[in-house]
Amino acid sequence: MKTMKFLVTLAVIGLFLFAAVGSDDSSKSSSESTEVVSNSSWDGSVWQVEKYLEKNLKDPDSYEGIEWSPVVKKDDGTFLVRHKYRAKNSFGGYVVEEQYFMLDASGNVIGSY
Repeated sequence: MKTMKFLVTLAVIGLFLFAAVGSDDSSKSSSESTEVVSNSSWDGSVWQVEKYLEKNLKDPDSYEGIEWSPVVKKDDGTFLVRHKYRAKNSFGGYVVEEQYFMLDASGNVIGSY
């Protein structure tokens, strides 16, 4: 009876390990085929734009993302995304901004309007 419980326990542990290793392999292959610039599947954000805002806002700690549009790849290889966010301005008051960010093929923000 103890041997049977031991074998079942080993089988269950083996299945968990196999599932963990199998999911790692599939996530690597899917991440290799994704674009350089894309929306996060968790919250829709684009990390390159968040990094850009962190460097360029008057008070980066006040940044609060509100809404992201889907990333659009243009014919010239650049990417475009709209982002609505809230942050402090130069006077310390919170303002809501809505900007379009253009990113190059490497994921660098090359402009906003």
